[in-house]
Amino acid sequence: RGASRFPNGKQTVATGGDDRTLRFWQPLSGRLLRFARLDHEIAAAAWDTAGDSVFAALTSGALVRISLETAKVSSVQETKTPITELLFQ
Repeated sequence: RGASRFPNGKQTVATGGDDRTLRFWQPLSGRLLRFARLDHEIAAAAWDTAGDSVFAALTSGALVRISLETAKVSSVQETKTPITELLFQ
C-alpha cells in the first residue's frame, strides 16, 4: 500500500502498513520525513490531486486525510461498509 507524488519538485512517497502508520519518505535518500499513527490498519490510500494530502481508507470503514506538511490526521467520513479502493482524477 503506497502512493508517490512529486509536489514542489520533490519526490515524496507515502507508505502504510499493518502497524497502523502512514509514513512520508524521500525515497532517493531513504529519509523518513514524518509519520501519522492511525486508529486502524490502512485498506487503501491515494494522494489528493494537489499532492498536499493522502486520503486513507481504514479497515474500520473510516476515511481520513493525512497532511503531507504536518502529518495531521483529519476525519473525512465514516462508513458502515469498508472502503477497499480509492481513486482521484
